[in-house]
Amino acid sequence: IPDTSGSMGGARARARRVTRHLRRVAQAEKLIAQSYSALYSAVEREYESELMKIGKGRSQQKPTPRFNWR
Repeated sequence: IPDTSGSMGGARARARRVTRHLRRVAQAEKLIAQSYSALYSAVEREYESELMKIGKGRSQQKPTPRFNWR
């Protein structure tokens, strides 16, 4: 998108400035994903026995009946 004066040089400069922020956000998203996977594995490791007890105590969902029209 050309800048207000119509020059493409200004448009490239604006694009570079915006791209810098986009790269920072992409790096932050990668770190968030890594941290989340580490958190999830730590929670599973610490609470695995309790989660197994709770999971077995829950009632299983009944399968939905199929329609038999004939």
